[in-house]
Amino acid sequence: MPATQEHETLHTASEVNGEVAQLDVGTRPPYHVFPEAIPELWPLYRPFILRMLERGDGCYAEHDILALLLMGKWSLIAAERDGEVVSVGIIEVVNFPRKRELLVKFAAGDMEPILASLPWLEGRARALNCDAVEMLARDGWSRKLPGWKKAWVILRKDLE
Repeated sequence: MPATQEHETLHTASEVNGEVAQLDVGTRPPYHVFPEAIPELWPLYRPFILRMLERGDGCYAEHDILALLLMGKWSLIAAERDGEVVSVGIIEVVNFPRKRELLVKFAAGDMEPILASLPWLEGRARALNCDAVEMLARDGWSRKLPGWKKAWVILRKDLE
């Protein structure tokens, strides 16, 4: 049985903004996993989190991400196909002095559901009174996101 059918603490796309992303048959629209559901469902999402960390810059460990999710500072979103989790993302609402943005901090899994979830994500950002959606991503994502603009380039020099 899909994880989303077993737990009442999940929030589906249609409950957020009344719209469902266009996905392949068998792919469930993205959903938000509430903090109280994460401990029980962590084994389903953990492989995706580990993949995110492998590609990351070493700023976070698994327990850091889990703690931030449990505290509600970050949110976990996921998509399923045929009852199996295929994509996971970590989002955060960031408040600036003059704007509020929904930041996609990490994403891993099948790209199709991630791309198809963008209208849902925009609706979620609107529901949270955000002015924009921003994504921390590798450069190749900029070619996959029509209507998005490259706003920043992050340069890093590791110190020894």
